Amino acid sequence: MKQMKSEINRQYVNQNFYGNMEGEVFSHCYFRNCRFDNVNFRGCQFDHCTFKNVMMIVTDVSGAYFNFCIFQNADMIKSNFETSVIKNCRFDSVRSYQNRTSELRIFLDNGSINDWINYEKKIQGILSADSI
Repeated sequence: MKQMKSEINRQYVNQNFYGNMEGEVFSHCYFRNCRFDNVNFRGCQFDHCTFKNVMMIVTDVSGAYFNFCIFQNADMIKSNFETSVIKNCRFDSVRSYQNRTSELRIFLDNGSINDWINYEKKIQGILSADSI
């Protein structure tokens, strides 16, 4: 059995991520100018994390849990968000292209989606949680 690794109050700036990080827990972490290329984040937990100026390319976050996270100026390309849960997160200037999102659950009690641009549907502007 893989030992779960927890990252708390870490800052990641100008870093490239790749490989297997399945099941890890990230709490109060800050990711700026990072690139996630073919990363396995399956089943990870992200709590109170900020993703600013990041790029996720062919990244697997299926079954992941995002709580009170901020995504700002992010590109998500051909990534897998199937069965993920996004709760109370904020999305500002997020661009999405060819992502898998079946059974993605979004709860916005204390979050917002502002300027999420979804290229698959050729829509620019704000999307409601119902249309994602």
